[in-house]
Amino acid sequence: MRTKEILGKEVLNLNVTILGKVVDFEIDPETYQITGLVINKGNIKEKMNIKKSEDIIPVDMVSKVGDKILLKDLSEEE
Repeated sequence: MRTKEILGKEVLNLNVTILGKVVDFEIDPETYQITGLVINKGNIKEKMNIKKSEDIIPVDMVSKVGDKILLKDLSEEE
């Protein structure tokens, strides 16, 4: 999968709540592997360019990538 295919995808948790859209990646400078997805939190302030709000999702939290990106159930890893 190419990066342009992931950029803009919505990220959802298990409750199918949209957490945001992928806007960038974090990359390990030594291995050149993607380590995190940078998502923006969609809200009215961001749409008006008043304030940018971002979160970084570690790639090991990703369960599936399709039309949308689904995160893992964190309780499964306990």
